[in-house]
Amino acid sequence: MERDSLTSEDLTRLVRGETVTKESKPRFHRNMTELSLSIHPLNLNIRRSQSKKLDSNRYIPPVVNLIDPLNSPLSLMMPHPLRRT
Repeated sequence: MERDSLTSEDLTRLVRGETVTKESKPRFHRNMTELSLSIHPLNLNIRRSQSKKLDSNRYIPPVVNLIDPLNSPLSLMMPHPLRRT
């Protein structure tokens, strides 16, 4: 979706709690079961969410990787300069 592509009507609908559907530029899509490629636009559904964490009006994304990199099984197998011994 292009930047600044939401109209004031779209923003009003988002504030009211409605979902806005936008169509993006055509993109490549691959199907690994049929081994095929297709090109078609992507429909995006945009809605307002109250569950996002904001700090001084800046979005704080959720932490996805909670694994300690120094104690993960893969790092214990490999020599690592910061690994605890």
